[in-house]
Amino acid sequence: MRNLLLCFCFGMLDVVAVQAQDPLGKLIVGFETGFEVKQFQDDIIPRIIPGLQLETSFWRFSLGVGLGRKFYHEYQYNSYNGKTSVEVIDNQPVTSYLYDVIGFKPAYWAIPIKLNFRVHRCNCVYVHTAAVFEFLDSRKPARTVFVNARSKEVLPFGVQREELMHKQTRSYEFGIGIKLFAIGNLRVFARPTYVFSQNPEVYGEHENVSTLRMSFGAQYGFFN
Repeated sequence: MRNLLLCFCFGMLDVVAVQAQDPLGKLIVGFETGFEVKQFQDDIIPRIIPGLQLETSFWRFSLGVGLGRKFYHEYQYNSYNGKTSVEVIDNQPVTSYLYDVIGFKPAYWAIPIKLNFRVHRCNCVYVHTAAVFEFLDSRKPARTVFVNARSKEVLPFGVQREELMHKQTRSYEFGIGIKLFAIGNLRVFARPTYVFSQNPEVYGEHENVSTLRMSFGAQYGFFN
């Protein structure tokens, strides 16, 4: 009886394994979003990185492309507004140069090209690699934080955000995707990902930065 029970259990596991080996579909459409883990640990509201994904599967691989939106926290910079102010200090005229403090939140359009590999033909764990090409959205409005601040030195005039942020950047992702829930052709997943990217700041302290990102998403497969 015990042997029959063991055989039944192994048989059920084989059935589940065979079902799990089936890919989600030949065409997979999904939505995902993520945040930087370090920002969450530092009690900073994380940057949300939403995006739409389209994949096609073959054997254990799936090749995908997407369109996402990457937001950064507000940056501020000083821009000379062409005005001056003269004060008399110790009976001597002192000229100050007036500038405005401008704040803006950089936003990039992100186009990921990714390749996933299903581990052991299972649809519940996969290896994720991607190259992401990002393009600055210069139309996003800025705001004036402060007007007519004073400086003893002449600051750059009419500074544009394109002078401070790279118009194009690249990043590379390496992660492990884990299926959290699935029903029919719908799958919900989580993916811790190591990201190595170019610093968007032109005058940033480091040319490249690396971070750990946690992503969550849902996918739906067509044409099984």
